[in-house]
Amino acid sequence: MALPTVRAFPVFCKSKKVGTAFGTRYMLDAGRQKLFGAEGYFSHSKGAVTTRLEIQYVVPVAGVNVKFIEDTILQNDVSIGIPFAGKTHKLDMAVISNEASSNTETGRVEGTIIMEGGVPELT
Repeated sequence: MALPTVRAFPVFCKSKKVGTAFGTRYMLDAGRQKLFGAEGYFSHSKGAVTTRLEIQYVVPVAGVNVKFIEDTILQNDVSIGIPFAGKTHKLDMAVISNEASSNTETGRVEGTIIMEGGVPELT
């Protein structure tokens, strides 16, 4: 079996492509919990589905301005589209944290944006 091809994916905010993500982590959490009765394990509960997106490295599209830092400070939600498993996962996400680091020798600035939300709409 061939290994899957992993590619960078476009990052959309408010229906506009704002950059290309080269390092990401996308998680869907079903929120299910184990349920126990007198005899032991009974079942799993139906929980609240949540989504988490961590983007480690984004190359922005020239001329496009997205204010993730301002959105973090003002606690604004952002509308995000994530291409995953052949579909686009669209949802509003809260910007949880925004971190940046720089290297003066290479002139490179990298950052991590962490966002969380609910159930994505699959299109």
